Amino acid sequence: MKRGILLLLVACIPATISAATPSVLRGRTGCSLNRYKEKCFLIMPLMRELRRQGKLTGPSLDLMERHGPCEELYDTETDPHEISNLIDSPKPEHRDTLLRLRTALDTWITETGDRYAFPEPPGVVAPFAREMHDWLGTPAWAQDLLQTR
Repeated sequence: MKRGILLLLVACIPATISAATPSVLRGRTGCSLNRYKEKCFLIMPLMRELRRQGKLTGPSLDLMERHGPCEELYDTETDPHEISNLIDSPKPEHRDTLLRLRTALDTWITETGDRYAFPEPPGVVAPFAREMHDWLGTPAWAQDLLQTR
């Protein structure tokens, strides 16, 4: 594997994962709220506000408007800031790396028994969500998202 190639399956983008995504994740929506990061890393709330005000452009705006596919591939040697998503690149080396990384992810999901494809029932999640809300709060932008689930 070429050093510096990175595959990301983004779990915080509210979009349906594409048919090209590892089989266990296909058809799922990968959206989650990380209250800790929202509270402790103030850049995301600031970026949301700047986007709301129409003050973001270029890669910053692209980051805040991401809406799938939930899969990203970057060459971190030539693109250390992960600006150019290579997921649709026709280059054989990118296609080969993507296939290899998808296969590795499918293997890891199977070997570890990862349960992402099988979400817990709301009754199991509710007490933990309430506890996180009590500790860290829930940002205004997430209120509607959480109520529709």
